[in-house]
Amino acid sequence: MPDPELTPVLRSGGAPGDLGRRVRRRRESLGLDGRELASRAAAHPAYLEYLETQPGRPSWETVERLARALDTTAEELLGARPSEVDGGPLPYGPAAGTRLEVLSPNECWALLVPRGVARVVVPGDRPALRVVDYATADGLLAFSVPATGVVAGAAQSVRHLLMEVDHLDEVSREGWSVVVEGPARVLESSDLLQQAWPWPRQEGALLVGTAPVSLTGRRLAPR
Repeated sequence: MPDPELTPVLRSGGAPGDLGRRVRRRRESLGLDGRELASRAAAHPAYLEYLETQPGRPSWETVERLARALDTTAEELLGARPSEVDGGPLPYGPAAGTRLEVLSPNECWALLVPRGVARVVVPGDRPALRVVDYATADGLLAFSVPATGVVAGAAQSVRHLLMEVDHLDEVSREGWSVVVEGPARVLESSDLLQQAWPWPRQEGALLVGTAPVSLTGRRLAPR
C-alpha cells in the first residue's frame, strides 16, 4: 500500500507525462532498453513505451515494480522527494548537475519562434507588466492588446518595451529564459502579421509589434 502522504501524488502522477519521463531517464541512466526493463518489471514492452511517452496513471503496484526494476523508489519515480513534498526549493545549479549557458541572439530568436507566451514590461516611473500571447513573423514579435491600455499607449508613442519568455522542465531540470528589448509600434494593415494573426482579437484591440534591438538569454542545461 502507498504511504498515505503520497496518495495525492499517486493520483495526479505529477504533471502529465512526468512519471514516464522519470522512468525513461532512469532507464537510460542504467543502460537498459525498453525490453530489458519490461522483463525486469514483468510488464509488456508496448505498455512501458506508452507510459514513457504519454500521460498515464498506473497502479501503485506497477509503480513499485518499476521502482524495483530501476533500483530506485516509488517516491522518486512519482517526484515526491522531500524537497518537493515539503515545499522546499527544487535542486538546481552545480550540486544538481546543471549549469547556465549564455545564448547568442540567433539562439534566443530560435527559441522564440513561431509563437508563445511572454511577459511584457513597459518601463517608467511606474512600470507596467502584462502577460500576452505572441506570434513572430518577418523579424517581429507581435501581440494583441486593448487600445486604451498602457502597452498600446507605449506603442503609439514608439517607446521601448521589454519582453521575457521562458520555459522550465521540472523533471529534467532543463530550461531557458530570453529577454527581448525593442521599440513598440502599432502594426499597419500592410504588415505581414496584421494579415495573418493566428488568434481572434477583441473588437477595438490593437496589434502591437516590436523588432528586437537586443536579445539576451540563458539556458539551464545538464552538466
